[in-house]
Amino acid sequence: MRDALGEPTRPLDTCAICRAIPASCRRFVKGGDVETDTIPPEVEQLVPFLQIAGARATFPRCPGCGRIYRYDYEYEFIYGGSEDTYHYDRLELRQLLHHEDIVPLRLEDGELVRSGTTWVMRANTRGDAGALVGPQLAAIAPGPLRTRWVERWEFFARHCVAEIDLGARTLHVALDDDGHVTVLTDHLDHLVQIAAADPPAGLDDLERARRYAQYADRVTEPSELRRIEWFGAIRWRATLTDDERHYIEELRQLSRIDREVVEQLADRVLVKTWGIADRALVHRVLTVFPTGEVRREDAVIGHDLPIAER
Repeated sequence: MRDALGEPTRPLDTCAICRAIPASCRRFVKGGDVETDTIPPEVEQLVPFLQIAGARATFPRCPGCGRIYRYDYEYEFIYGGSEDTYHYDRLELRQLLHHEDIVPLRLEDGELVRSGTTWVMRANTRGDAGALVGPQLAAIAPGPLRTRWVERWEFFARHCVAEIDLGARTLHVALDDDGHVTVLTDHLDHLVQIAAADPPAGLDDLERARRYAQYADRVTEPSELRRIEWFGAIRWRATLTDDERHYIEELRQLSRIDREVVEQLADRVLVKTWGIADRALVHRVLTVFPTGEVRREDAVIGHDLPIAER
């Protein structure tokens, strides 16, 4: 795919077309009246280049330098006047590889097919979908994949993370620019390996380190930790035995549940939180190192809690 799409052939400021087009521009028309318009006339010179099967957006290209754009048009009917939105975003090749329209097809070893002067990316029609997505993923999800969301660029430059719906559970995987897939769910060690090869920047900032800790925890935890900030937020069953009421009161005295706490300790950041997972009350401490390594420690305060069903 990288070979087919190619890199720009010249710097941005030397291309008469692209230097006139902002990185992102839009036109908003309401009831026939243009209310916002930052789209320059040079976009009319872009030529069709890439179409993603089933996607609304198209990806035209500059005929001068080869830069690729995402073009999206949205129409909404409203009584008394419709709304039309036109949107162009310039994409680097890496951004295109990580795009939410393209990642699901890359995970399924989709096909990139030439059609005249344009390319069409579509689902695998050879009957071997999943054959090239890595043995871990193929073993866990041998059938068609349902990708629910794709997270890009927030922390890793050369990896995007996708959430795959497996019906009874969800699976988080990382996809690198060369098409290698790494399963993250239940594998914090795999995320640490990715961080070593593709270090996330800016973790010396306390707020960014906190977001990274939450991100790493969410995509690698084996079972979801339902965060709570006070003991009264726990929903118990409507009917409790005397023993259960006594157990709950003991937990109330012992747990001292509080809001999330973020602390700087030498070169690392500690993120402390409380939550419920697998009917247990858990105090979780995430330690974030400047390298992107994350360590997770759980102190289980109570087991087999009489939690109300969701």
